[in-house]
Amino acid sequence: MHRPHKKGISHERNYWQRVLKQTVALKLVDMDFNLSTFNKAPRACRRYQLSHEGSCFSENRSDVNVAVQTEDVNCGSNADRNNDQTTKSRKRNGRGKHYLPFIKTLLLTREAREKIENEEVYVLPGFTNLPKVLYCSDWEHLPLASTNDSFIVKDCQLSLGPTHTTVWELDIDGKLTKVSIRCGQCEGLKVCSGEGCNRQYIVSKFQKLNRCPEHSKKKIGLQESGSCPVNIVYVTPKNIANKQGWIVTLSLDGSGHNHGKPSPHTIPISVQEDIKAAVIVDASKTAADL
Repeated sequence: MHRPHKKGISHERNYWQRVLKQTVALKLVDMDFNLSTFNKAPRACRRYQLSHEGSCFSENRSDVNVAVQTEDVNCGSNADRNNDQTTKSRKRNGRGKHYLPFIKTLLLTREAREKIENEEVYVLPGFTNLPKVLYCSDWEHLPLASTNDSFIVKDCQLSLGPTHTTVWELDIDGKLTKVSIRCGQCEGLKVCSGEGCNRQYIVSKFQKLNRCPEHSKKKIGLQESGSCPVNIVYVTPKNIANKQGWIVTLSLDGSGHNHGKPSPHTIPISVQEDIKAAVIVDASKTAADL
């Protein structure tokens, strides 16, 4: 909604959104919610319509006082350009929140959880039936565990896009737990573009050179597999004394990865720490010794 306020001056959309909320509070407008499910993910739609009181008001109009924040009055050519970055960051922080109701439901269901038994489960998540919740009761006892729980994210061999993190208080096992939710989408991988490549050379999206044994000498490049629908969600408690962890793999259309498993391209964090510790003890060690 965008309506002129005075000659040459107009308010921005967020201003009229606030006014609309107040008309609902004054019972001039009715707001109904339509709850539905799309691909097993719950969603809600809002619908506004003029109420009986609103119809009477439109026939016999009078002034109504509503609260207005003065910082939103300037707009158009007089707008404060310094607020642009704040508005953009506020919009970015809201990305991916449509997954939250689905994540809450999965965490409430113990039957949907799968215990992490080996490192491949968290290094290459999402290659089993989706949606899937991977669970560990104590990350310190995981294979190739590091001194910090961040290794679960850093050891992932998939090419994840930009991640965003939010903090929520969720009901897990009957207890309200404050958790950090970090979500990122798989961006696909790269494969050898050589005709008739039988080695299924699959590597990270960040790799530039084709080192396929059959086609690397022919100067044949790599081809991207395309966008992948799978999202990887890491759920970790904010309380550092709580060693639990969850990895949720899901996609809105219910499909899985549209590519195979890539070759390892990163060294596990625990191995990097061991190498650093060995060099500190004896700086004369060579790469072959390490």
